[in-house]
Amino acid sequence: PAHKYEPHLECKIEELCLDTGALSDAHLTRFISSPTPFLQVLKLHGVRGLSNAGFARCLSYVSKTLAHLSIINSPMTCAEPGEEFALDAVMPKMENLKYLKVADIHVTALSIARMKAYRPLSHLGVQRSIRIHRATDELRLDHLEQAVNTRTL
Repeated sequence: PAHKYEPHLECKIEELCLDTGALSDAHLTRFISSPTPFLQVLKLHGVRGLSNAGFARCLSYVSKTLAHLSIINSPMTCAEPGEEFALDAVMPKMENLKYLKVADIHVTALSIARMKAYRPLSHLGVQRSIRIHRATDELRLDHLEQAVNTRTL
């Protein structure tokens, strides 16, 4: 018989680390959705099966609570060639994000500029960290320098 998933788990997950395996958009949604978002840490390492749009919906849901995000070796399929990356789309909503570690296939200079522009927490002593794992020519240093020096977007 087909397994029916409940809309959310009863427990409040604050940290979710998934390493090597398959995961659908529906499964990730079930893990992170609760009546009130609690997720503060999300690590996806070697996870396959997520769509870019589904991941964007999940990020949107936890955007106010997520402080640490790490995505390595976890390709996400786009529905069309020009689809905006989930991080680019959701970054302005991620008010508490302090640590971001991603492979460059998930991030553009736009995400970095938006993270800097929409995160004026330095006056509170909060330091932000961005680590880009295996950058390619598409994420060139001149784009990153421009993003870091951008004041608003």
